[in-house]
Amino acid sequence: MNDHSINVDPAQDVVGPSETEWADAPGRTTPPTPTHRENPAPSRDWWGATCFNFGWHSRPSYSTVPSLDDTEDGTGKPSGEMRLRRRLRESAAIASWVLAVVIVLLGIFGLVPAYQPFQPSPMLLGTLVAWWAAEWFVAIPLWLVWAACAVTGSRGRVTPRGALYGAVLLAISLGWVSYVMKNRGGGLDAADSGELALCVKWCESPFKPCEDGVIGPNLGSANVTNPDTAANAISFFREYVHGDMPIPMTATLTRPDLVELTVNNKTYPYIIQSPGRDTLLLAVDKNPITQPGVVDVAIRNGWSAIKVLVADTGLPGGSDVQVPYFGYGMLAENAAVLTAIAKAVRQNYTRVAAYGCSVGGKVVYWSVATSLPNTITDALIDSGGALGPSSFKAVGPCGETFAAMVGRHGNWLARNASSTPPPQLWPYDVGDLILDACKTTRFRFGVSRHDQWNNWVGTIATAERARSVGCQIDIVEGYRSHCGHFFGPGSCTQRCVPPI
Repeated sequence: MNDHSINVDPAQDVVGPSETEWADAPGRTTPPTPTHRENPAPSRDWWGATCFNFGWHSRPSYSTVPSLDDTEDGTGKPSGEMRLRRRLRESAAIASWVLAVVIVLLGIFGLVPAYQPFQPSPMLLGTLVAWWAAEWFVAIPLWLVWAACAVTGSRGRVTPRGALYGAVLLAISLGWVSYVMKNRGGGLDAADSGELALCVKWCESPFKPCEDGVIGPNLGSANVTNPDTAANAISFFREYVHGDMPIPMTATLTRPDLVELTVNNKTYPYIIQSPGRDTLLLAVDKNPITQPGVVDVAIRNGWSAIKVLVADTGLPGGSDVQVPYFGYGMLAENAAVLTAIAKAVRQNYTRVAAYGCSVGGKVVYWSVATSLPNTITDALIDSGGALGPSSFKAVGPCGETFAAMVGRHGNWLARNASSTPPPQLWPYDVGDLILDACKTTRFRFGVSRHDQWNNWVGTIATAERARSVGCQIDIVEGYRSHCGHFFGPGSCTQRCVPPI
C-alpha cells in the first residue's frame, strides 16, 4: 500500500477514513470525526428486500461506500443526481411489480371460461377487460414495459430466477391472447366461452338488449289485425329473408316403411322406422350424430319416426339421406324437403309431428308456416332461436340479431338477405308467420331463459303474438340448456308422447 491510499475496514462498516489514515494524508492536520454504523439502516432500495422480489436483481449491499466524486462537498451525502437515479430505480421497481400483477390478473380473467347467465360481476367485468386488451394486442407491449421497468429497477442486473419469471409472464401473455383470439369469433361450439364471444362480437355489451339499429329504408307498415297478416308476412319473408326453393320436388310413400323424394330427376329414400303407429315423428337435425338419439327415444315411446338430415354446404352426408344444397337458402330448401315428406305420409298417420333443435327448429318453423293447414299436426321446436321462433324485433341481452345471422350464416337465407334493412324497419315479425298455421298445428317451444343467444325474450314475444289470435302455444322452459327440452333424459314421458 502506498503512503497516500485510504483504507476502510469493512468489519467496522466505517464511512470515511480512519484517524491514522487521515493524519498520514498529505496536507491534513485535523482528523475528522469518523462515522460508524453499528446497525446500518436498511437501503432505500426496498424493492430488493420485498417478498415480491421476482429474483430479477440481487438484494442490495449495505457495505457499499459511495465514492467522494458522488457526494456533495465531501460530506458523504448523496448528490442530487444520485437521489434522482435512486428514485427512478425505486419507481421502476414498483411499476414492474404492478405490471406483473396486471399481466397475471388479465391472464386469469382471459383464460377462465365464462358461462351464462352473463350478469354483472367482478369476474365477468375482468373477463371483458381481458378480452378487450387481447383484441387490441395490449399483452405484448405490456410485457415489454414490465421488462424495461424490471431491468431499470434492478440496475441492469438479470438473474436466472428473474429470467424465469419473465418467461412465465410472457407465456401467460401469449396464452391469454391466443385463447381469447381463438374464441373471439364466437359460436355455440366454441370452447367454453363461445356464447360470450358471440355476445361481445354482435351485441357489444352483455348488459343491455341487443339491437340491429334502424338505418335503411322502411319496408312498410302492417295492420296486425288484418286476417291476411300471416300470408302477407310469409310473402315478405320469402322475398327479403328466407328466399324460396324454385326447384320442384315430390315425395311418394312407395311402401309402408319407405318414402321416396324426387328432386331434379334424382330419388332419395327415407326409411320409416317402426311404421304403422298412430304418430309419426319427422326428426330434423343438422348433426347426424345426435339425431339417432331423438329417433330412438320417440320409438321407445310408441311413435314411428323418420330421420330428415339438414343439408348445408360443407356438411358431410354420413350414412343418412342428404339432399344436395342448391344455394337458394338452406332454411327454405330444407323446409321444402320436410313439407314434401310430411304430405306424403300424412294420410297414413293420425298425427305427424315435426321436431327440430337449433337450426332444425328454424326449418320446422318455416315448413309449418308455409305448408297447407294440418300437414304437420304438431311442431316441437327446441332451442330454435332466431327465425324459429324468436323475434328479430324483440331481442334480449346477448340474443341473436338479424345482422348476426346474416354475418354468420348467410347461406341459410335468401341471396339478397345481406341488403335487407334492419328488422325495426320491417312491417312484419317472426311471430306473424304462424298466425294461420297455429290454428291447425299445435306448437310447443322449448327454450331456456339463460340460453341467451337463443333469445328467450324473442321466443316469448312470438308465443304471445300467436296467443293474441287465439292459438295455444306451449312453452317448455329450461334454465341454460341448448336443446334437450323435449327428448332429453326423462323429459319425453311428460312432454312428447301422445296425446301431444
